[in-house]
Amino acid sequence: MTRRAALLAAGLLAACGESGSSRAPIVADQPPELIYARVADASTQSESDLYTATRQMLDPRKRTTRNGVELHVRMAPDGNRFAFTRELALGEAGSREIYVSSLDGTVAETRLTANAAVDETPCWSPDGTALLFSTDRDGAQRLWTMGADGADPRPVTAGLDRDPDWTSAGVVFARTEIGGSGTRSRIYRMQPDGSGLVPLTDGGPGPGDREPALSPDGSRVVFARLLGTGASRLCAVSSAGGPVTALGDGLGEDRAPRFSRGGDRIVAALARPLEGMAGLRLCVLDPDGANAAWLVLDQRYQVSGADFLPRLVSWPPPGGAALRADLGRGLFRLMAGQPVRGTRDALREADDRPLTLATQAFSGREIAGFRHQVPLPVAQATEVDEVTIAVRAALSRVDGDTALRISVRNTTTGRYEVAVDKRPRDTAYAVTTLRFASLAHVDRDASLEIELSADFAPGERAEFAVDAVTISVR
Repeated sequence: MTRRAALLAAGLLAACGESGSSRAPIVADQPPELIYARVADASTQSESDLYTATRQMLDPRKRTTRNGVELHVRMAPDGNRFAFTRELALGEAGSREIYVSSLDGTVAETRLTANAAVDETPCWSPDGTALLFSTDRDGAQRLWTMGADGADPRPVTAGLDRDPDWTSAGVVFARTEIGGSGTRSRIYRMQPDGSGLVPLTDGGPGPGDREPALSPDGSRVVFARLLGTGASRLCAVSSAGGPVTALGDGLGEDRAPRFSRGGDRIVAALARPLEGMAGLRLCVLDPDGANAAWLVLDQRYQVSGADFLPRLVSWPPPGGAALRADLGRGLFRLMAGQPVRGTRDALREADDRPLTLATQAFSGREIAGFRHQVPLPVAQATEVDEVTIAVRAALSRVDGDTALRISVRNTTTGRYEVAVDKRPRDTAYAVTTLRFASLAHVDRDASLEIELSADFAPGERAEFAVDAVTISVR
């Protein structure tokens, strides 16, 4: 399906009814806790910015205003300054330069490097007085240091090195090695002056290991193991070396992990194309990689780096039993298509007695869908730590140009963000699950607005059957 066709389908849903209620977003009662870089349509550099938000994505604030693609954002220990890479010319690595700025405006955005080299992946010293970064200014990609103001740049390593992470426990980084079996990247540990070099991984079976993050207590390193053909997986290893442990489900692409200051959660950029969640989006996970929950839902954006602010000391996983919402309550609206059988009451149970909609034609597509505003089973919206939506549905015909979509309304922007854009493999019922930890998609009255739609290729009318929708919160 082309991007234009998808936009037309979304346009029909908006045209068939109101674009969302005027329900107010939750008001953040704490300062920002995360900073992240996001890119919209990286092929054209149409939008790339740094944003801050609370850990549940409330009060998002844009922190950069200039042209270029922002990457590799890292917070200073003071919780105010941040460093990042900016690619000034799209697709040209030699245009990557390092910048610093601050959240409160006391440090104006300042360019620290200016040359034809690849300057990237900055990280701060534990005392915030220096930056460690990767550059090929002497002909090969190595690690260098410079002052926080860009002064006194000097080399630290002599290998093909990048992706440093510097804490009070030392430095970890990725080194590319060329041998008889080909080129592979491995994770190493060292002291900040380059001494005490210790290999931690062997690079695995694919292109190798990248983007290491050292745990706050210095005992563990989490990194992205590249597996080839766009696949990668989060893995962990002791900071003393030893066996590598695979984290998470390994079902897509995992990049750029970072530990919370308390070591109780990890944020990373994940993609799950087979589940309809293509493009790297910000996600929070348990330290073992389990219970992944999305923070950025909108498929238009890809995350190119994230970090925690020091004030977020602890981010414990959600506790308690899941509470299920009552789909018999709230506002239900048919947005496209015609009812064939069933009512919204059919959505309560998986019993093969679905709500079925016949499609209607729009700009050559066949579309069917509805929206449902669902009150959540909590007394206050801020009690929500995590929301899980599970949809059991079937499409009457399937080809490479057919999509099942789950969209969730962002209460800040008023936009229904496409979170899942899935290509079903067959016409059988299948369950699609979306778990997220963003309160930007819950309104102040503790309700959630979802949109479920099916988008078919041109041709005969088709049917969209939704047997059950389960919405639960923790």
